[in-house]
Amino acid sequence: MSDTIEKNDENEFIVKTVNRSEIKESDMQEKSAQQSILIDDYEKNPTLEFESLGYTIANIIKNTQPRFTIGIYGEWGTGKTTLMKAVEASLNDDSNQRQKTLCIWFNAWRFEREERLAITALLKSIAFAMQGHEKFDTLSKIIFRGLTILGKEVEQKMILDALVKESGVNELIDKRIQFFNQVEKRSIYFEGVNEIRKEMQKIRQIENSEDTRVVVFIDDLDRCSSSKALEVLESIKVFLDIEGFVYVVGLSHKTVIKLISQAYDETGVRGEDYIKKIIQIPIRIPKWSPDSIINLMETNLLPQLNEDYAKFLRQNARIISRVINENPRQLKRFINNVIIAFETFASKQKADTWIVDEIFLAQIVKSEWAEFYKEFSREKHFREFVKLILDTREGELKKFFTYIETPKDEDPFVQKAERERTLSKFMQRTGTLITKRQLEIISEFDFEVWNFFTEFQDILFNIKKWKEIDHITEIVEEIPYDLSFSNRQSQVTSSTSSTKDL
Repeated sequence: MSDTIEKNDENEFIVKTVNRSEIKESDMQEKSAQQSILIDDYEKNPTLEFESLGYTIANIIKNTQPRFTIGIYGEWGTGKTTLMKAVEASLNDDSNQRQKTLCIWFNAWRFEREERLAITALLKSIAFAMQGHEKFDTLSKIIFRGLTILGKEVEQKMILDALVKESGVNELIDKRIQFFNQVEKRSIYFEGVNEIRKEMQKIRQIENSEDTRVVVFIDDLDRCSSSKALEVLESIKVFLDIEGFVYVVGLSHKTVIKLISQAYDETGVRGEDYIKKIIQIPIRIPKWSPDSIINLMETNLLPQLNEDYAKFLRQNARIISRVINENPRQLKRFINNVIIAFETFASKQKADTWIVDEIFLAQIVKSEWAEFYKEFSREKHFREFVKLILDTREGELKKFFTYIETPKDEDPFVQKAERERTLSKFMQRTGTLITKRQLEIISEFDFEVWNFFTEFQDILFNIKKWKEIDHITEIVEEIPYDLSFSNRQSQVTSSTSSTKDL
């Protein structure tokens, strides 16, 4: 036995005791068939543009003297990791090339809270990847040895401090200091780098394998703090003059430039100048067009969805591709939000019967004119009155629209009072029943707002299930849009044309 919460006919919540054995098997099956969400991961089968660019970058890496850094520039969610994975796949496509190229991944963000310097984590990642490798195993031992010495610096300092305090054993102290200095010279910061260089030269000269190289992919750099991002970039500089190493760094150019500028604020070093010294080949992620978003949706995402959601997305693909700001990660977030909303609040109605532009328009209205949305979504009489205003442009209302369209020097309070007076007379003449508060709300609207509602009234008045739409807009992440006439300082940034494509 168990308790469940349900609603009665009066829309009140009640507790009902249910025997679990009474739950129908078909209900359980229906639950298990619910749609799973899309995982926010790189695309294993990228678009043709990404495949082609990945192939081009891989050829640059294979056919250029390996001593440079490539920057993959792109903002959040535009596909930096996907492109880098496409480069790796192209490098590994040829079995002969795969024997000569070692690809290593370093996720900078994973080591954000690491107390040690970023170079330690980076070099350990490189050394672990080389460990046991036919060509690079010896090199891994050299790197590990250099790091081990580096890690003993604190211990070394403690011993030296203790030795200095002793008296009458200067000869012993001198010998031990000399020993520690010799050990330190072999660390990464000193002769250890030369040992790595010599070993890499030896590896590349064996069997004339000059095309042997190590490709280090550094991802999520722009998610790090300014100090940690700078540490990672400084770590790359250790290997910049060692032939055989290529770095591919994924970053938001704008974000990293800002991070570097903040770190060097006192010295006046410009982030743009600094990054140019590290990255020799900058490559920008191709801009996602509506067609490429639709292609991604059709090829990669729809096969993961059940029939109802696939049909829903396919029918509204053009609108979705524009409104999600042509960002593949934002697309996945939107789809996941819609799945959660529909599974929760619209489970009795198939997803493909919903119209996506109704959701988008409801979100815009709710975000821009919250009080209006509240009354409009709940009160049928208020909706009817607004529709009557939009449909009627004669008589009293013709004067009203002429009045609000004409620029005036009147006090705003006077203008609002005049709008309210005109709308009140129209309401009385039509016998409409709306509250004084509702009348005050729409008297705030200027000519551009009324034009907005006129333009989209077919969608607005086509919404029937306002309660479910309201639930969905609470869950679905706010879409990017911009209304040029809006007084609200919106944090989203898209063009007005996106809204007009609803």
